[in-house]
Amino acid sequence: MSVVAELLNGKTLDWQAIAQLAGVKRAAAERLLRAIAMTLPVEARKVRGRRAVTLKQRTHPKAPSITTAVAACIGASVAPLFAGSAYEGGLLEAARYLAKATNRGDRLEHLERKFFFVDRGGDFALPQASAILDEIVDAVLEEQSLAFQYSDFDGKTTNERVHALSIAIYDHQIYLLGRKGADRLRLYRLSRMKNAVRGGRRFEYPSKAEFDPRRVFRDSFGIFLPHEGGRPEEVVIRLHSRWRVHAKTHRWHPTQQVHLGARHVTVRLQVCICPEVEMWILGFGDEAEVLSPEHLRARISLKVSASARQYAPANRKLDPTTQPAAIPPP
Repeated sequence: MSVVAELLNGKTLDWQAIAQLAGVKRAAAERLLRAIAMTLPVEARKVRGRRAVTLKQRTHPKAPSITTAVAACIGASVAPLFAGSAYEGGLLEAARYLAKATNRGDRLEHLERKFFFVDRGGDFALPQASAILDEIVDAVLEEQSLAFQYSDFDGKTTNERVHALSIAIYDHQIYLLGRKGADRLRLYRLSRMKNAVRGGRRFEYPSKAEFDPRRVFRDSFGIFLPHEGGRPEEVVIRLHSRWRVHAKTHRWHPTQQVHLGARHVTVRLQVCICPEVEMWILGFGDEAEVLSPEHLRARISLKVSASARQYAPANRKLDPTTQPAAIPPP
């Protein structure tokens, strides 16, 4: 985005200038230069013996609308998720450019404060994993496979090679959605990836009928893929009446139905059962009860019982040095 912004400002860029703007190495900068020359209306020229490009003057777009500029500012508010990488600065630079290019750019001053995204720390891997993120982005754009080492939730490390299809953001974390083998889709979290390298010939990106991320996650609750959570089932939970306003004004899933009773609120979802569904229910504490399916009710019951045992006074072992001193008699 920083590169495009500079071109729109009339600058002439060679691979060295692109490398500096995008924060990438020479090979990646030269790939960007070739991609720009193939996809944008630019003029190629030689600058100090190096190939460079500049945007054709007659192709400069008209001033963007205030709605377009605001949309860019809203998008740029997620920049903290990419903290320390070139994409953080690129998001902000693109939004600033559009804000200044509008006829009412004065209304979009202080955009970092006018449109604010409350993040929960962003991806732990950044900025140290910026090079890995660059490889992932390049693999997705160039439709290439990506090889890397991956540590799963239990700490087991495996060598993976997948067709890089999409980059997803969920719960303030960055994920790669890749295809492993003929049809199997897998999710990989950026912070658990190491030594990522693109390679192999370009694969044919699947058609929308074959692959659509929105359809992939249609029956999911959270980031779990459907084949990891089984078939979708109707989940029915009963909440305490104090949740009535929140349940009526909050959407946990597109399939949800909310019924407001006199003493309870009933919520129905059509989702695949996965650990995130269980954690969602447990998050309500004693103000939620699973009505169906029965196997989910049994699992929640076991977890609640185990938690109750853990918090039982008999199981609490206090450090003598941290116990409160006895209160002296009056």
